[in-house]
Amino acid sequence: MSMSALRSALQALPDDHAAKLGHETWPCGSHKVTALTFVNAPRNLRSAISHSFEKADPSSPCLIFQGAVKTYSEVAAEISALGAALVHDFNIGAGDRVAISMRNYPEWCISFLAITSIGAIIVPLNSLWKGAEMTYGLQDSGTKLLFCDGERLGYAADALKQLQIPAIVCHNDKGVASPTAKVHQYNAVVGERRGQPAPPFPAHLGRDDIAAIFYTSGSTGNPKGVCQTHRGITDQIWGGVEIYSAFAKQLGMPETEAKQSALVCAVPLFHVTGSHHIFLSAMMSQSKLVLMYKWDPLEALKMIDEHKPQKWNGVPTMVQDLMEHPDFDKYDTSSMKNLGGGGAPTPQSQVEKVSKKFTGGAKASNGYGLTETNGGICGISGAEYSKRPTSCGQPQPLMEVCIANEVTEDGEMELVPAANTRGELCIRGSLVMQEYWGLPKKTASSLVQVPSKGGGWFRTGDIAMLDEEGYIFIVDRIKDLIIRGGENIGCAEVESVFFTHPAVLEVSCFGLKDTRLGERVGVCVVIKDSATFADATPAALLAHVLDSNLLAKFKIPQAADIFVQREKLDRGETGKILKRQIRLRFNEMVSKAAGTSSKM
Repeated sequence: MSMSALRSALQALPDDHAAKLGHETWPCGSHKVTALTFVNAPRNLRSAISHSFEKADPSSPCLIFQGAVKTYSEVAAEISALGAALVHDFNIGAGDRVAISMRNYPEWCISFLAITSIGAIIVPLNSLWKGAEMTYGLQDSGTKLLFCDGERLGYAADALKQLQIPAIVCHNDKGVASPTAKVHQYNAVVGERRGQPAPPFPAHLGRDDIAAIFYTSGSTGNPKGVCQTHRGITDQIWGGVEIYSAFAKQLGMPETEAKQSALVCAVPLFHVTGSHHIFLSAMMSQSKLVLMYKWDPLEALKMIDEHKPQKWNGVPTMVQDLMEHPDFDKYDTSSMKNLGGGGAPTPQSQVEKVSKKFTGGAKASNGYGLTETNGGICGISGAEYSKRPTSCGQPQPLMEVCIANEVTEDGEMELVPAANTRGELCIRGSLVMQEYWGLPKKTASSLVQVPSKGGGWFRTGDIAMLDEEGYIFIVDRIKDLIIRGGENIGCAEVESVFFTHPAVLEVSCFGLKDTRLGERVGVCVVIKDSATFADATPAALLAHVLDSNLLAKFKIPQAADIFVQREKLDRGETGKILKRQIRLRFNEMVSKAAGTSSKM
């Protein structure tokens, strides 16, 4: 079933159906958007989670961490107790901001649900932030209370003291000293209110009130706070279950696959992949959520063997790590039916390898989304993906996309003239954020009007194309373009050709400063453990690329600008490759070697 056919089918459902799509109007920046939404979805995140917990077996596993299990009834009781404590002991009310900064502990999940259950705004902070970053996030959001683990308590010490913010701490095994008298122990806070009912959700809050502020890590300047509404979050997680329940057969999958028995969370919970597509989706489908402290492919293989998840969600590098691990064949991975994620292009070789490596009929998949869109807005898998391995799919039923270019200094947009034409991907729909917290100018430049299509379109900053059937092809980031002597070069295009060499595990393409051309092409290649440096010398890699005849001459790097290494590429906390960091590192290295001028 195509996405357009699915959209029509959802609109045609009976008026009382849970997956019914209809039109409503909501604010988006300075615009009013009238578009499709799940008209019968819960009106807030509290209602969505309560609805799901009521359907769950109270004794079934809910959260699992390092062998310790919390059942659905235990988690529900802890959420209620913590919600009561927030209201009665910490004076947290509707719209107050409460931050979380900790590793992937069960307390992260329970705190998130307790905070949103009372109408407060959750602020998930990057667990790798320290010092000034922590101070910025807490101060910018106007946080009234911080949940943290012992390690993060140390990082936040100066900020808590300076801003006079109380904290609730868990997993303080090393006994990190309190920076202020206002530090409370998580277990004691919950214990004081255990058995008490959750306070009621504030009646005046609606679907379009802010539920969460997630901070993005931009390439320059301070992170931006993305304001996600109850509508945006609930539409994302509601659709993941209700659509597949209603149309499982037409979508070519058993209904049992819609409700996963287990999900493994290998990415940080403060990232929308972890929070929305794994944690909240598991809660929505009454699955057990298995939490990883941090990414470890061997540990992940053990979890797959033990808990038998059917789906893997993360970034493509994680799937690559699993398949390349020397102990892969020692573990049973036959439960896996779908492996993929988003956040970066997936190498075509990986798409083809998944079904061969995972013996249970697994399909490779990919998707695309952003923090500003509550995660994924499209997806592609199976035969559809094999046919279009460079696409991330068609937009899901809730979302609209278009390709436009900026044509004036004021940011006026203009649609591209035809299919398969490059431009900036713009997105509109109920999943799009409401605004950037406290940044009206940035909000105005990011949520714009597109001629003949109305307002509320989010500018993604990604260069893309739409084909005649509406499939999205991400070409590159606008800021990742290499401009060589006036010619634009997409990094992803260059990377895809290098990936075809059998010794290559990872590739990152970037611009090297050039006194003559402005920039020239640089490439860092990571070779497989089974390969030797003799298999992949810069000269050999260059010869392979030239023989492929897939790149124009100006897009091909010189051999001196191809860097080969055994170490994995620089990664962020989600496992996503840090291209900016790689670019800066190699530019500095080349500059010191005085290699700043090219040969034509």
